[in-house]
Amino acid sequence: MSFVIKKSKSYKKAQYGESLLSKVTSSDSEWKAFLYSGILLRWSKEERENFLEGVLKGVGKESQRVVAEYLLFEFFIMDRYKEQARASAIGINAEDVLCFLEYACVRMLVKRISVDGKSYPEDVINSQHEHLLSTLPSLIKFLIESGVPFEGERSCKKQGVSKSIIESMSHVFSIEQHVVEVLKGCYVPRHPCFLLKKYDLTVEQKDNIVDGCKYFLERQPVSFNKLETYRDLNYGLECAHENDEEKLFSLMESSGFSKYDSGMDCLYFDFGRGEAFNEEVHFYKVGDMLRQIYGSLGLKIEVDEEDYSLYELVEFSRKVYRLAKSHNERNKSNLKAKKSGFILTRGRKSLVREFSLNHRTGKLLDIFCVDLEEGRVSDVANFPLFSANGLYYLVPSHVVELCFEKVVDKAVTRPGVTVRFPAREKKGGVFEKKIMDLFSKAGHVCSSIKRNERKKVPEIDVVVDFKGEFLFLIEAKCTIKPESRFESFSFIENHLSKAVEQLSTRFDFLTKRSDEAEERLPFCIQGKKILPIIVTNHSYFTGMKLVAESGVAVYCIDVALLDKIISSGFIPCWSYLEGEGRYFPRERRLKSGGDVVNALTDPLSNLNGMAGPTVQVSEHGVAFEIFKPVQINWDSVYESDDFNQLSPI
Repeated sequence: MSFVIKKSKSYKKAQYGESLLSKVTSSDSEWKAFLYSGILLRWSKEERENFLEGVLKGVGKESQRVVAEYLLFEFFIMDRYKEQARASAIGINAEDVLCFLEYACVRMLVKRISVDGKSYPEDVINSQHEHLLSTLPSLIKFLIESGVPFEGERSCKKQGVSKSIIESMSHVFSIEQHVVEVLKGCYVPRHPCFLLKKYDLTVEQKDNIVDGCKYFLERQPVSFNKLETYRDLNYGLECAHENDEEKLFSLMESSGFSKYDSGMDCLYFDFGRGEAFNEEVHFYKVGDMLRQIYGSLGLKIEVDEEDYSLYELVEFSRKVYRLAKSHNERNKSNLKAKKSGFILTRGRKSLVREFSLNHRTGKLLDIFCVDLEEGRVSDVANFPLFSANGLYYLVPSHVVELCFEKVVDKAVTRPGVTVRFPAREKKGGVFEKKIMDLFSKAGHVCSSIKRNERKKVPEIDVVVDFKGEFLFLIEAKCTIKPESRFESFSFIENHLSKAVEQLSTRFDFLTKRSDEAEERLPFCIQGKKILPIIVTNHSYFTGMKLVAESGVAVYCIDVALLDKIISSGFIPCWSYLEGEGRYFPRERRLKSGGDVVNALTDPLSNLNGMAGPTVQVSEHGVAFEIFKPVQINWDSVYESDDFNQLSPI
């Protein structure tokens, strides 16, 4: 994986030509690196078609030709849907389409009715709702490219036309997702006959799926499917209880959800304040996540020569969320009363009044807003506001589903914004200390090494002497968790691949210049096995093994699982119960140093069996594998009096 990512960078600006075609198809590694670069998406239609047709003419291998066939087919279908949308985008304004998008999203949650007017089960509707919201940036980009004007209207007119555009662009977005996953190697195109080889289909299934199928996308690699399952199971278990009960009660009181009467020794609940409590918990967690990354919510942020605290940015985002939430609830009421929903459009002065901002705090509007005339439209996915022709737009359903820790994190990296860390502190420093404390409290000696550029000494975040036999060489990565496979690709390219190469350099320093390293460490190095580990604050990549160009293997694990392994001496073990379709959790006790090392390097071995994928077929005949959300056997979790303690194996 690391080699493919590094090699792909050489193709990022590649230009079409016969020599390139020959080079790319010369080996599987070159082919994978070329696809991974995504250059096909940036080429013109003519260049892309010439290249893929060149692969089909016999230059490429059979597996390469199948990929080329599939891509040509999908790009053709994508263009057809875009033409359908363009044909409908006449005599309307952008607000018509955005209002219908809001209406469709609200109707999904209130009445479980999809865009096509049909009812579906709750899990299907929720998936469609998430997909529809994710099309917003692509939809806005289409409206701009098609010359559809933004006029400030906010009523839901011309629903039939808007519905047609949204359905077409929803198909385009789905195809783009599949194409990107094929380019990144997460789906492998096959001919339909492969379905018959892989699955024992009934005659009815064969008629419904295979006969109407033009291509089959197989999920790859299998190890990544296992990684996602194990990650989701552990995350589900982690989220099922609140560790900080004292803080939870504090939030209940501050939100007005509960009140303690010391005289009566009674705790009263006001369930009418339930939403206020949920908001309080939500933004406490936003602040807590940002505190882990930046060290303090009091951190100074400079915006347009004005100083703010990180806390003020969180509170500003909370105001935006609260406004969106109130309009979202109003739209739900309008739907029940058979009235149209609406988006929010405001001039700057009106929005400043609505948020109760002054001249100073009003400057924050710009860093939480995407100017469609200046910024990248794709940024709309990560911000609550966008502007056009001097007006600010807010789509309530989009805003209430945003990850606000990511919103704030993105806001402080925008042009004109400066983060002012205190002397000798850096982003992620608190997280590094957390890891060191974890090992220290468990009785292990740990240290770090400062960078010395003159002597070519690399910085090492954390290095741990584990039982005198191993050295854990750790790179700490505290970031906002990716929310989709798309974002995971970016995270791998921009964070994990760099971390792998950094650890490879540090591994070389410890092994080839051990005397210099020992001068800087409170323990010896020689005779110990070095284990490079990336520790993240989220579980998205736990269990992933990456190999540096030098051949050094690097392992990924999240800090919550690391804490269970090092501090508590166990690792969650899951068994899939075929008859129930649910996963059964137990804990595996780690009795030796070897057990601990195995848990760190191969946590996925603690997943015994897993549910298989299901196959869906798109309207244009592409079958693809998906994995349904994991289901936990909660009865087995609650068997123990201590919820945090699972039953042993």
